Amino acid sequence: MKKYLLCFMLFLISGCASWNPMDWFSSKKIEEKQPEKIVSDNFLWQSAVEKTAFMTNVNANEESGRIVAGWSKIDDKLYEVNVLVLDSVLRSDNIKARVRRRTWNGSGWSEPQEIDELSRAMETAVLNRARVLYRKSMNLQ
Repeated sequence: MKKYLLCFMLFLISGCASWNPMDWFSSKKIEEKQPEKIVSDNFLWQSAVEKTAFMTNVNANEESGRIVAGWSKIDDKLYEVNVLVLDSVLRSDNIKARVRRRTWNGSGWSEPQEIDELSRAMETAVLNRARVLYRKSMNLQ
């Protein structure tokens, strides 16, 4: 019975490809995976920068993939746009946008309200422009 138990334990342990008994004695800490740096040849990043260029006070951080466009007045309303590029892969779930709006109520500006339709429209516009940039780079047009 002990032989079977020992064989079973060895079988379980051998299945662990990263198992190393010497790791128990090491004092190294497990390093956390750092987020991938978003680089400027990323089509999603390029298109997001283009699509937010009309706004004022645009702050873009390539390392985090975040673009924040401050409050801009358009048609007597204030808009703020935040775009987050999560990865360089050209997929719709790698771009997140948030558009908020303030309106003038006679005595002051209202509290910011997130506009879901505009947020989705911004994500779609960035994605479509990224597809165009990709096709141009591959000479597919």
